[in-house]
Amino acid sequence: MDVGSAELSSIIWSVAVDSTGTVFAGTDFRGVFRSTDDGTTWVPSNLTLERISCMLLTSRGTAFAGVWDKGIYRSTDGGFIWSPAGAAGHKVRSIVETPDGVLVAATDTTAQEGRIYRSSDGGTNWAHIGTGLASGVVYALVSVSPETLFAGTAGQGLYLSTNTGDVWTSSYLLVPSTVSTLVQAGRQGIFAGTLQGGGGILRTTDGGEHWFFEVSGLLNLDIRSLALGHDGRLYAGTGEGLYRSTDILTGLDVNGYLSSASALEVAAHPNPFNGETTLMYYNPKPGPVRLSAYDLRGRRIPILEESLHPPGSYRVRWVADNRASGVYVIVLEAAGGMRAEKILLLK
Repeated sequence: MDVGSAELSSIIWSVAVDSTGTVFAGTDFRGVFRSTDDGTTWVPSNLTLERISCMLLTSRGTAFAGVWDKGIYRSTDGGFIWSPAGAAGHKVRSIVETPDGVLVAATDTTAQEGRIYRSSDGGTNWAHIGTGLASGVVYALVSVSPETLFAGTAGQGLYLSTNTGDVWTSSYLLVPSTVSTLVQAGRQGIFAGTLQGGGGILRTTDGGEHWFFEVSGLLNLDIRSLALGHDGRLYAGTGEGLYRSTDILTGLDVNGYLSSASALEVAAHPNPFNGETTLMYYNPKPGPVRLSAYDLRGRRIPILEESLHPPGSYRVRWVADNRASGVYVIVLEAAGGMRAEKILLLK
């Protein structure tokens, strides 16, 4: 669902949602906007004519914004008035808060390693930290625990730190994808937005060991930013405006099963996969079921299953040894409607 793009900008670089439901949108050279009615109307802040590459709403009520080529800005009045707070002259890509209140920021640099900054005093002072990042651009950060952080990089997938950003190692996941945005959603897991490898939204529910493409309904898969709303809906800033999910996304539990399915659902495990994966679907109504696979050109490859089923959960094994690496779409058609799931074949 597209929300408010006409008032904002064709490109939404960052999104944040506070506990009251106020939505903040960081635009491309139009600054920060606020909405208190789910994106129907927007009010500009004093931070205008700037590219807002990232935003953070902290547990203490302070807001931070990464301003392209101008560093970190801070607001203490709910996002109306902003002032410089550090990393002047840097392209700040991401700012996160750990559970114990430490702030960590990632910037864009032409050096061989990504540049990370950390503040332990609420954003007053920032120290340069971090070794081991191979990519010169760190697009996104997410805090899993006081010590554990994931970093999304340009073309090098995900990196992991277990000491609050001091040292980083490659997780070898989602390579060679550019992970442009990461968001922690509690029991819902971690969501990642990507720009390469087909683009789209992925989720992990096991701390980053396995990632699964989400059914998002987005017409544009150039994912620049993600934020989880207070009502459980996901906001996505894309290359063609701001979108909001129409419901809470349903995914997999740590064992690879559909979790709490009550409507028509389809998923795959593992995803990404190498040669073989198991397709899982839930059909709430009796009747005919057809499960098909398509490439990104819309060509149907095989009909994986076509039969009559009573309501329930089912599994189908798909062996794709003779298929080229890339993104495929699994489509489930049943009496309850139609659902689709993107999967990634890596060889």
